Amino acid sequence: MCHFFVFGILFALCGGITVPAAENIMHNTTDTAYLTVPLETMNGRYFLTAETSLGRMKLMVDTGTQTTEVFTSFISGASTLHKHSTKLIGIGSSAKVFSTGQIRMSMDLSPLQPFSTKALVYKTDKEVKDYDGVLGLDFLNSYCVLLDGPQTKIEVFPKDHCAHNADRWIALPTRWTKSGILVPIKIKFTNAKIAGTFATIDTGVNVSLLLSKQFRHPAGLSENQKDKAAVKATGINGSIDADMVSGSKVLLGHGPIVYTGNLVIARSQLHPNVGIFSNRAARFNALLGTASLGLLCLEFDPELRIVYVQRGGGELH
Repeated sequence: MCHFFVFGILFALCGGITVPAAENIMHNTTDTAYLTVPLETMNGRYFLTAETSLGRMKLMVDTGTQTTEVFTSFISGASTLHKHSTKLIGIGSSAKVFSTGQIRMSMDLSPLQPFSTKALVYKTDKEVKDYDGVLGLDFLNSYCVLLDGPQTKIEVFPKDHCAHNADRWIALPTRWTKSGILVPIKIKFTNAKIAGTFATIDTGVNVSLLLSKQFRHPAGLSENQKDKAAVKATGINGSIDADMVSGSKVLLGHGPIVYTGNLVIARSQLHPNVGIFSNRAARFNALLGTASLGLLCLEFDPELRIVYVQRGGGELH
């Protein structure tokens, strides 16, 4: 189960999150089967190892990717599949990514029903050796998934068995779209300027909050900051150059959840080719990554299309 404590952890790209204190809540597991899966962290992102119909796989848990993906390096005979060029939705969009079709895949989640999906098969321009694929948003749409960042694990329940005690969980005003789960944010920079946007909840990004280049001006950054070394924000397509901004305050979800600390602002659009809301709005404005999400306990409810944050023990640093 998810318990909230106060941790003394420093993140290079993160600060603190304040969540109103309250008692913890437990799922009623007396009559509900569920599965606890430990997570491995690597380069600030989450990975799990699973037995699948394709073999034993190491998958990145990526809430910012629409569907589960398998890399061609893991699939024998992938070269015989139909090939067409495409782009993954994620940062680092300069990387070339080629889709080679789809493959039916199932993953053992005993004692729950197995996860079954049509995974996209991808070949990137750089060989990926550390993991075999990506567990995407289609997984979150199939189960009630509790992501316990402080305890580095997920708990998987049937999709109609999420915990909904309003006194102990905060329901974020999220938008579940085909491209991702969005949450409204309001940012107060240290120069007192305020900006608002929607951020994608994206465990495939290893920083706290990554903003697109249009936020450089309100943050007091120049358009071309070539005199300073860039911060590398890493996503599924590679990395993107950005600059760190210290001491900003972010109000998450129009509610009492406040993130205080460092964020990073890209030197380019996060992904110029794919839109969140429509084909005409082809921009990702902000990505809420693991350096801040890892301080929280989140529950993804696909039935009500809500993300809950468990109330905790105070301010996390």
